[in-house]
This record gives sequence, structure tokens and C-alpha cells, in this order.
Amino acid sequence: MEMANFRGKIHTFPMLRYAILFSLGIIAGRYIDALSVREWSIFLALIALAALFSYRRNSFLCDCLLMVSLVLMGSVRCSFSLIGSHEGEEEAEITLWERGKQFSIETKEAIIGELKETGMAEEPFAVASAMTFGYKEELTKELRNDYSLAGASHILALSGMHLSIIFLMLTVLFRWRSVVTSVIILTIIWTYVFITGMPPSLLRAATMLTIWEILRKMGRFQNPLNVLGVTMLLLLAIEPEMLWNISFQLSFLAVAAILIYAKEIEEMVESPGEDLCFENKRKHWTRKSLERVWQLTSVSIAAQIGTMPVAAYYFGTIPIMFFITNLVVIPLSAVIICGTVLLLLTTLLPWALPSSVVAWVMSWIIDMQNNFLHFFSSLPFTSISGVHINLVQLYLIYIIIIAATVVYVRVKR
Repeated sequence: MEMANFRGKIHTFPMLRYAILFSLGIIAGRYIDALSVREWSIFLALIALAALFSYRRNSFLCDCLLMVSLVLMGSVRCSFSLIGSHEGEEEAEITLWERGKQFSIETKEAIIGELKETGMAEEPFAVASAMTFGYKEELTKELRNDYSLAGASHILALSGMHLSIIFLMLTVLFRWRSVVTSVIILTIIWTYVFITGMPPSLLRAATMLTIWEILRKMGRFQNPLNVLGVTMLLLLAIEPEMLWNISFQLSFLAVAAILIYAKEIEEMVESPGEDLCFENKRKHWTRKSLERVWQLTSVSIAAQIGTMPVAAYYFGTIPIMFFITNLVVIPLSAVIICGTVLLLLTTLLPWALPSSVVAWVMSWIIDMQNNFLHFFSSLPFTSISGVHINLVQLYLIYIIIIAATVVYVRVKR
């Protein structure tokens, strides 16, 4: 990657910066109890007025005041949210949101019941229902431990990866990409998010896909980090308490790290020269396969850079062999999710043979994945357990990562 491209990536995502400032305001609004909504709003009005008067006179001062305004906006929104939660505790009336959540849970339980009736084995059913619908009640402690130690626990939690697989399935099904098909695809995506209980990671992925699809239809390209920032702003403006959700934190940190670091890590290893003549198709296929493997490894390493400190803070475990296990479990995830959807569709047929065959194949594939991860989890030095860091240490680690990134940019210059 050219140096200019990397510097452009770092310096041209204002929406992500705004989202971070808004998040800082939410944190301030939650922990500074001495100020009320009215006082936060007065501060916001004064700062915004000062920014208006400094516009075109002192651009640096105006930018600083606008950034302070974003922090205050986050504080105001958080204060309103806290007041609403206290009022909600006093009122026993069921809100429309709660009714929607209840309907979502009932729908998911009905689908899980249909999946259970297909005849899948116990452990394969537990993994398939967790990966496809976020239903983890059937997962045993041993299974969770194997996936965690092998660095593959992320595939058991619904994330943007799972939604991306479904999105790719739909784009293959609807090859003609018109406005109508885009609306159909996004409707199916949001229906799936609703059925699974609207976890923050899927809300993030669905919102990003929606914004990206709208921009694509408008013929406008946007930096992915800007799209990530807009998504973060929208979700936190709607529900500030989402900031404290572990899934929300891991999802945004993983995507941000992938967008910033993955390409740089990938290009640290030179691919075979394009000028070489690959007359042997087997050699050409081998080179392409190795490139794909390294691309997937680069994405896994980048995601770990963003999420490993938070994972160590919450769970006390640092996986080491994740870059190997992800080469297997991520492709298998696509097969398992597609196979689970196909299995549910075969239950609609009037005869049971197709669903029985698909259930047997799915059980075999998931058992193979479970055995593979169990083998890796039993190896020595697969992960580092007992890591305990406090909040200050967590912030220091991220400061070091950011500082190392800045130094890398300057050295490469």
C-alpha cells in the first residue's frame, strides 16, 4: 500500500472520530451524577453558540468547540436515557419495544423447536442453533471451553461475519441488483436480526450494510470507517446503554481494527510476482490459494489486535492458535449456516427423507469441527489463561497500540 493511501485512511474518517467523542460524552453523563439534563443542555448550548461565533474566524477553535459539543451531546443523551429508565421502573405498562422483543423471542423459540425436530445429534444441534440464531442454552460447558481455548468462540456468538454470510447468500440468489432486490435483501436481513433478538453486533452489521447499500445505489463511495462511525453514532443515539454491552464493544473494535490494519498486515508478505508465467494450472491455483489463506490470516490477526485487550479484561484468556483454527472454522461457518437454513427449508417438504439426509450431513460436519477444536484446545500453549488486567491497564494497552500505529506511519513515511 502506498504511504499516501495509508495516511488517507487514518486521517479521512471524521465520523468515527465524532462517534468516539459522542461515546466519551455518554461515559461522562453516566458517571458524573452531579449534573442534571438541564445543566448538561445549558453547557451544550453555550459551547455550540461559541462555535457558531468562531466559525470562519478561527477554524481550530471552532473544531475544538464542535468536538466538545459532541461530548456534551452524548452526556445529554445519556442523562435522558437514565431518566427514562427510572421512569420505566415505576411504570408496569409493557412498551411497544418490549412487545416486539417478546414476539422476537417466541419466534426464535418456534424456529429452534423446528430445528430440534429434524433429528440432529445433541452437540451438532447446540452448535448449529448457536451459530445461526444465537441460541446458546444447549451448549455444554465442555463445548464452550473447547471453542474458547482454541480461539473460535466468536463463531458461537452472532456477529457481522454471520450476517455477511447470509448477505452473500442473498446476493447470489438475487443476481440482478435493482432497487427492488436491494429492498428485498435488506428486508430479509433486518427480519433475521429481529428474529435473533437484535443483538448489538448484528444491529451494527445490518446498519452498516444498509448504509453501504444506500450509498451504492446513490453512486457514492464512502470510506468504510466513516460508515462505521455513522453506524456507531446512530445506535448510541437510539440506545446509549448499548455502549456497555460486551458484544457491542467487541464488534466495533474488531471491524475498526480490520479496516485499519488488515491490508497493511497482508502486504507485509509479498505475493508471487504477477509477471511469472504460470503455465501449470496447478501452480497457479496453489498461488491463489496461498494468497487467500494469507488474506484470511491477516484479517484474523487484525481483529485480534482490536479485541484481544478487551477479551483479556472481561474473560482473562488470550488465544494463541486463533490464526490456525480460524482458517478452518470460518469457511466451515459458512457451510454450517447455509446448511442450517437449507435444513429448515427441507422441513417444509411433505416427505422427511431430504431433511434426514441434510441433518445427518450437518451433524457430521459439525462433529468434525468440534473434534478439530477439541484437539487444538488440548494442546499445550494453545492459549494464555489467568490474565487479569484492570481498566487503567486496558486503556494503557490501547494507547500503546495507537502510539505504535502512529510510529509505524511516521517510519514508513
